Amino acid sequence: MAGGEPTLKNAQGVMYSAVGSVLLASTSDRWDEDGQTLQKEGKAEVQAAKDKAAREATSDAAKAKS
Repeated sequence: MAGGEPTLKNAQGVMYSAVGSVLLASTSDRWDEDGQTLQKEGKAEVQAAKDKAAREATSDAAKAKS
């Protein structure tokens, strides 16, 4: 997926945005907003997982030196 790693929320966000693009204006804005929110949440989850993995790797490396 463009702009980030594929996650369920990213995929849902893309789908919501696509659906929003073909609905009436009164409902499409909400679908598009929800889609953007889901994509942002998905990116945040990926970043949190990367940060956690980096912390754990640093901790493991420090333990290995002991």
